[in-house]
Amino acid sequence: MPHEINVFRAIAQCACAALISACVLVASCEVEEGDDDGTEAPAAASLDGMVVIPTGCFPMGARGQEGDDHERPQHTVQVGEFAIDLLPVSNVKYAAFLAEHGNDCPYQAFPYDCADCSAEGRGIDCGGSDYTVRDVCQNEPLGTGESPPEDGFTDSCAEHPVVEVSWYGAWTYCGWAGLRLPTEAEWEKAARGTDGRKFPWGEEIDGIKANYLDSGDAFDNGTTPVGLFPDGASPYGALDMAGNVWEWVWD
Repeated sequence: MPHEINVFRAIAQCACAALISACVLVASCEVEEGDDDGTEAPAAASLDGMVVIPTGCFPMGARGQEGDDHERPQHTVQVGEFAIDLLPVSNVKYAAFLAEHGNDCPYQAFPYDCADCSAEGRGIDCGGSDYTVRDVCQNEPLGTGESPPEDGFTDSCAEHPVVEVSWYGAWTYCGWAGLRLPTEAEWEKAARGTDGRKFPWGEEIDGIKANYLDSGDAFDNGTTPVGLFPDGASPYGALDMAGNVWEWVWD
């Protein structure tokens, strides 16, 4: 399961199950106590298309009795400066990675696929070696044997977020791009800022600021193109940090 704080979970119930998160480039990060795994930060990369999150503390976890047991109690965490992608990784970006790298993402002696090519709802055709992006994206999940309705499809999947990606596929993609996955603490700070708000934009759920189940938008119960909800930006300007798809993190 992706590590996503429970207070965001209410609007994260979209049609997709597994996905890849934005990647992080560390500038000068103080490692959260107990989380130093001995790995070195990647070499510096361009900050184009990223937002910088400043050094500082924030309240991490669920408030009061909200959330699951592992998300409580809310506690203060110090996070060093880092940068995170403005947008989730799109199908067209992940397809470029697969075309160059292939779909094998082994870890140590264990074989893993980068993406589940058998899953319904994926936006990339894994049937060949060219990994093309599908021409149409499905709005409404279909039952077995059902035919898609005329209005059940949208334009190209190119700018929709990539889904059905394994953790190893997310981790390998980020390394290929010269980045890494964000830690849970980094992701949460980028999503909600430092005032403990429930959603990236504030306290109330809002269908014009995020895509979620039965939200009533044009892509209801399917994914939306990344960046479609600029009014739902986090305090730092990161987009799609709630709703649409779930996101992998480092830990």
